[in-house]
Amino acid sequence: MRGKSGPETPNFGRTFGPETRSKLSAAVSGKNHPNWGKQLPESTRAKIKEANLNNPWKGCKHTPEAIAKIAAASKGRPVSEETRAKRSAALKGREIPLDQRLRISATLSGEGNYWYGKQRPESFKEKIRKAVEATLPTGEVQTYVSIQALREATGLKAPTINRALKSGEALTRGPFKGWAFKYA
Repeated sequence: MRGKSGPETPNFGRTFGPETRSKLSAAVSGKNHPNWGKQLPESTRAKIKEANLNNPWKGCKHTPEAIAKIAAASKGRPVSEETRAKRSAALKGREIPLDQRLRISATLSGEGNYWYGKQRPESFKEKIRKAVEATLPTGEVQTYVSIQALREATGLKAPTINRALKSGEALTRGPFKGWAFKYA
């Protein structure tokens, strides 16, 4: 079969079941992989680097017209509940590296922040000044004058508290597991 490809090979167009695929994967994974423990020679690394540097698409960006066309084509495209569930499952439990989190933070800080240089409306100020009740797992209720006071007392981050307030469900992990929050 050496040198043959496509329809000339015996398994062309054949699909394997999940059990067979897992066996094939295990057969060439880890220590069974032919390149396990080997390093590429410096000359090969240099060739790969050169090929990447001379990539004709490197640094190319879509024109504003192309971006507008892509946005228009994507806008209003229906996404099924099944697709939404798959995307959600794929992102759950995903660990974002620290350097990426720092880049995101830097992008959203200062002038990148939507509220940079703007005044918040009074309705927002009233909302954040609302008293918050925290129900402990023991059933005890503690009242805090605002979300800020709750954050300072517990050390919880704003997104955690906001998510708990919106969902109405108790926290599921961490030192405050079982705590539920609602506006007083």
